Amino acid sequence: VLERICSLYEWDFAQIQLNYLDWEMQDAKGQYEVLTKHGIPVIVMEPVRGGALAHPCDESVRIFEEAAPGKSAASWAIRFAESLPNVQVVLSGMSTMDQIRDNVATMSDFHPLTDEERAVIEKALDAYKAHKTIPCTGCRYCMDCPFGVDIPLVFQVYNRYRLDGSKDRFKKAYTEIPESARAENCQECGACMTQCPQSIEIPERMKVINALWAEINK
Repeated sequence: VLERICSLYEWDFAQIQLNYLDWEMQDAKGQYEVLTKHGIPVIVMEPVRGGALAHPCDESVRIFEEAAPGKSAASWAIRFAESLPNVQVVLSGMSTMDQIRDNVATMSDFHPLTDEERAVIEKALDAYKAHKTIPCTGCRYCMDCPFGVDIPLVFQVYNRYRLDGSKDRFKKAYTEIPESARAENCQECGACMTQCPQSIEIPERMKVINALWAEINK
């Protein structure tokens, strides 16, 4: 569809979701290449993937810190996007003054990624993928669920468990979700999947999370 749209009209720019996790997983690479081929500048959204790449996991953060002490994991994500030649603007949502300072510092004295630094990102990405988290950005496009499941919240609690492995913390956090909003209420209607930009198999994931909760809550 993107190829067809680019061929039909002249465009000043296009905005796409692009980050080092989605580069292959959501084919941001393919989209970027289509736009570049047509000479359409790219504006990047979700460079830090809804904040997920600001702290992918402890191992990823350690890898980044060893490669560049004092530089945040988020700055690596911002630099990945900005280093692409056809990227015109990188949009980054910021909610604290520290995040603003970090982004301004990254862009004010900008250095494109080297091949060695790209290898660091690949290593950190492999560490993150090993945790088998759900690629939810918390956009809430899937909401409201007809059966009351708070899909992003359930995924958020589950992802924290995948990252730290603490069953006690998972049990505490999951208990704080109202019973009416938990995974067990999913009826597999599939309405959420038609709205999910990440193409997550939401009902299947809900089964996994509900099974985990049943096991932990014995």
